[in-house]
Amino acid sequence: MWQLLQQVKHRSGLFATGCIAALIAGTFSAKVITMIRHGLEYESEITSEWFTKIIIYSLIAASVGVAASYFISRLNIIIVRDLTKKLVNKTLMTKFEYIETVSDKVLPIITKDISDIANYVDRIPTFIIACSAVLINLVELFIIDTELTAYFFIIFALQIILVMILIPLLKKYGRIAVQYRNYHFRNLGNMIKGLKELTLNKEKRDYYLSDVISQDLGEMNKAFLKGRVTNGTTQRINDLLIFLFVGMLMYSSMTFLDIDFERFKIFLPTILFIVPYFAKISGFFQDFKGVEVAFEQINSISEEIEQYSITNQQAIEWNDQNENLITLENIKYQYLESRHDNQLFFGPLNLSLKKGNITFIIGGNGSGKTTFAKILTGLYEPREGKILYNGHPIDDQHLIDYRNKFSAYFADSYTFEQLGYIDHKHLEKHSSSIIKLLEMESKVKLDDKYNFSTTSLSFGQISRLSLITKILEDKEIYLFDEWAANQDPYFKNIFYHEILPLLKSHGKTIVVISHDEKYFDVADEIIELQEGMKTE
Repeated sequence: MWQLLQQVKHRSGLFATGCIAALIAGTFSAKVITMIRHGLEYESEITSEWFTKIIIYSLIAASVGVAASYFISRLNIIIVRDLTKKLVNKTLMTKFEYIETVSDKVLPIITKDISDIANYVDRIPTFIIACSAVLINLVELFIIDTELTAYFFIIFALQIILVMILIPLLKKYGRIAVQYRNYHFRNLGNMIKGLKELTLNKEKRDYYLSDVISQDLGEMNKAFLKGRVTNGTTQRINDLLIFLFVGMLMYSSMTFLDIDFERFKIFLPTILFIVPYFAKISGFFQDFKGVEVAFEQINSISEEIEQYSITNQQAIEWNDQNENLITLENIKYQYLESRHDNQLFFGPLNLSLKKGNITFIIGGNGSGKTTFAKILTGLYEPREGKILYNGHPIDDQHLIDYRNKFSAYFADSYTFEQLGYIDHKHLEKHSSSIIKLLEMESKVKLDDKYNFSTTSLSFGQISRLSLITKILEDKEIYLFDEWAANQDPYFKNIFYHEILPLLKSHGKTIVVISHDEKYFDVADEIIELQEGMKTE
């Protein structure tokens, strides 16, 4: 509960307003129940005035209850927004190579765990209304008949004890379900990534569905089922306790207990009115363990991410005296152990990139070209050595500014449809010509919000659309990792003989990873890599 209160403390006014409204709604609900009890006890009170009050109090309880839900829902929107933005921001401000290893854990937390917290917060008005209605009625009953009310307190105490006993079990099942839910999200993500392979291979597809997807889904559903059955069992036992206790009390009042049966008949309807409210209170406490599990997931991934966070950023000091824009000095890299069973090493690598040059990076498969690209752009941080930008060493404090110098295309780059982050005047001036140059004018357009009209295109077309985006970003350095590998000769020619010279003419520094020997003449310099090292 403390973690939940921490989320509302910055909007305490909104929370307090919602709670006060819920208390008022609960008070008027209790008032209606009290009036009904009086009507049962004293028939002479059932008049037109009595009925009018019933209508008015009921309408007040309903309308104020809706207002309470409105205020708490507004608060809920803020909580979801803040939790989501905080976790997304931490994710985006974390070392890329680490996020690569935990990406399958972050998505279900952002989608499901935060949603579970939101659903729980929405139930706060119902909980407060139920608590106030139950409390007011029980106090009134206790004043009227202490002995009889005490008997009913016994049954409510038994229900509370039952809930408290089962809560740890619910939390255990919740943790297991969340674990397999994360596996399930990961498997679904892998299914989308490997859709071609699964579509082509029937045996692989059937196995993935039956032994991978179904197994984790089955374990997840099994844990969820146990939790729901436990919840359901608690509710049914609570019902059973009420039925048996009322029956026993009625029988006892007629045999050996000195209870006024006529008063008992007046009390019973009030108790039965209270029972549904008590069920809501019980359910609220039962489901809180699920919220605790959700907060555990959020806190766990947040703490893990913070270990790799990028903070205290500063702009890089500019120095026009250096001929080399970027220099890599004795760069060595070792992959995170969680990504590879064997220890893989890259480097040592020493090279320089001159301002305004087109540099081709070549080498066979496994020579380290893509790893070089990720180190060069700041996605991977070298374990040894240093990167100099205009003679300035790049460390953690300058990493964001350094990365921002690049516009990079990778084979697995995702193409966003939104371009609103680019200077609007620049887009209006250059977008049409670049789209036309890559012959995409019949496929896409930019709307008035600077979004592409579609990204549902063929692989080759989406690669061209991605290239359009990279060009329009107007960065100082461009890196293209095998962009032309899956293009036909016509668009390869446009890329090498029109796009690259166009960028160079605007003073851009360009790095191209390529196997296209036919176009090596475009390069100002060609650097060959072998096992992460520059060949002489």
